[in-house]
Amino acid sequence: MWTAVQAGLTEASRGEHVVQFYADDAELIAAVGSYLVEAARADEVAVIVATQAHRRSFELELGAAGIDLVRARATGRLVSMDAVETLSRFETGGAIDREAFHEVIGGVMREAARIGRPVRVYGEMVAQLWDEGNIAGAIELETLWNDLGRELPFSLYCSYPTASVEGAVHADGLHSICQLHSSVVSQPVEFAADYPADLRSAVQARRDVVAVLHEADAAQRSLTPL
Repeated sequence: MWTAVQAGLTEASRGEHVVQFYADDAELIAAVGSYLVEAARADEVAVIVATQAHRRSFELELGAAGIDLVRARATGRLVSMDAVETLSRFETGGAIDREAFHEVIGGVMREAARIGRPVRVYGEMVAQLWDEGNIAGAIELETLWNDLGRELPFSLYCSYPTASVEGAVHADGLHSICQLHSSVVSQPVEFAADYPADLRSAVQARRDVVAVLHEADAAQRSLTPL
């Protein structure tokens, strides 16, 4: 007998600012791809600020879901920006220029909002700063996104590689990052096993699934501030 269980992901509703800590790109692409596909199907505006590799993967997810990317771009429903290049427009020497942020990102968001449809944003500029060792810059940028969110209505989905934020040395920074978000996206949990075809197997399978879910919950709590 074979059994499997997978926990769902939290979705960013309008006005929310959520964060995901992901183990690998496949996990990230699946979660964010779903978020963007739902935006397209709801005729919302999707703004992507990501690395070139990730943007290409997200667009493949959108295309596979039947989304007309050419039309989406032409109608302003899809805005795709390079995270590194965009960040360079308001970050110099590790310092974030608040006014430049509101000019660059604020300008993009105001233009997106002009269509009159809900706006969903996925961004990983904060992860770029964190990976460069600029933890203070990542925290400042998350704060600026929240400031902008009080001016304009949109949902924001951020992400960080789990490997980048693990360890006691990052505990304080991670706590600050989590506090700046409305929720932490839950991690996908998968479990598969083979059992003999008898009555005892059903009992053992239930015990194993419960154990896996408890373990996943403990891991999630370790990334969520108290």
